[in-house]
Amino acid sequence: MLLTLLSLLGCVLTLMGFWGQAHWLLDLASHFRLQYLFWLVACSLLLTLQQRRRLAVGLLPFVVINLILVLQTYWLWPVSLIMNPEISQEISQEISQPPLRAVSLNLLFTNRNHQPVAQFLQKVQPDVLLLVELTPKWTEDLQPVLEAYPYQLSLPRRDATGIGLYSRLPLLEPEILSLGDQSTPSLKARLPLGERDLLLLGSHPKAPTSAAASARRNDQLKATGTYLAQQANPVLMLGDLNITAWSPYFRALLRQTKLHDSRQGFGLQTSWPSSLPALLRIPIDHALVAPELEVIKRQVGPDVGSDHLPILLELAWRP
Repeated sequence: MLLTLLSLLGCVLTLMGFWGQAHWLLDLASHFRLQYLFWLVACSLLLTLQQRRRLAVGLLPFVVINLILVLQTYWLWPVSLIMNPEISQEISQEISQPPLRAVSLNLLFTNRNHQPVAQFLQKVQPDVLLLVELTPKWTEDLQPVLEAYPYQLSLPRRDATGIGLYSRLPLLEPEILSLGDQSTPSLKARLPLGERDLLLLGSHPKAPTSAAASARRNDQLKATGTYLAQQANPVLMLGDLNITAWSPYFRALLRQTKLHDSRQGFGLQTSWPSSLPALLRIPIDHALVAPELEVIKRQVGPDVGSDHLPILLELAWRP
């Protein structure tokens, strides 16, 4: 009976995730597709061992639904590059300028162990760095590392709303924005990349821990989408967005802005919470890119003491 109830619960949660705009709890259910997949596979195998094959077969459509949603992140051109390494070499040769290396990291404002982050940044040395949950203490302790970035736009705070943008390239027209939720600022600047300018936006909406917090997150995502849709320059959006690609609000943001999820073709790359194994984490740290940008490389970094793993990517203009 317990196994039957667990199986039915997995099916119900799978369906609930498709109606996220009806209620904030339904939207929460959309974020765990990877976990539902393994949950239902395990239930199906156990039911088969119990000779309850009819119920086991009945779970298969729900397994397939979650499997498709998970595998979508592995589709598109990087799959062909894995199958045909020569294509990857040809694309690399066509890209004339050096790729832009970017890192996005949620520091965790309550984290007092700053050394792992400093060591990670010194090793990676990105061209552009977005830090969220940035506090005055974090700014002070990372100063030896941040001195390497002559262009800075930061708003340290003592809570989770602090944010900072650091660049080796000029930050043109830097600005602190209030998009939707007034309590969670975003940062924007134009970045000269080769012969064109890139609009860089850093964002960290509220975590959807309640109906009110979820509404504030959604308002900020909608306002951000409206703002970015009006911009003339191609966009790179970085940050802990507190949402996965399976949420209807995330899909609405992509439709509104015409941006692409940089994860597409590289896999799930789950990033939170960092203390759990990869199969139990969810991908809420994002890099959204304009169609004019080629994502050459994307990966999650090591555990640096935060509850999030850093996001690293290399990109360039499409030939």
